[in-house]
Amino acid sequence: MFHVFVRLKSSDTDRPLLLDLSESQLQSRFVDPYLDGKDIFDSGSITRIADISRVTVLRSDLTAAETLRRMAAEHQAEIERIKREEGRNVIGSYRGRELKELIGYCEDVTSERIVRAPGSGTRKTKLVKFLHNPWVVRVGGGSLLLLLGVIVGKLWGNG
Repeated sequence: MFHVFVRLKSSDTDRPLLLDLSESQLQSRFVDPYLDGKDIFDSGSITRIADISRVTVLRSDLTAAETLRRMAAEHQAEIERIKREEGRNVIGSYRGRELKELIGYCEDVTSERIVRAPGSGTRKTKLVKFLHNPWVVRVGGGSLLLLLGVIVGKLWGNG
């Protein structure tokens, strides 16, 4: 599972943007739009790429909710161990309650998934942009017409 957190320019805290994504969903719903400079739409809200100051992409074996439950259980087990072995009294378990706690707990794979700046384009958009260049269209189209003429001339010349 992949989880995407962003920090907006107007904030000093990270917030969850997209949670519980497969690898293909991460690519299609975040990485490609991010690289194309397009805004991110999820669950009725739009996050403008221009408003994002920081991106964090996390990987975990479990969903976000399951990971938080695991964190809370591990923390509670640690509290119980401290009470039992050290005789200290520890009040409450506060880990595993907020989504932003996934940062620092899950594997940070941001540098593997986001390798270029927003708006730099994906391979597909770069190819489309190249093919739509007027010079490429004129030279490519002229070359195809010349090739077609040669083929037709060869066929009729031997016929």
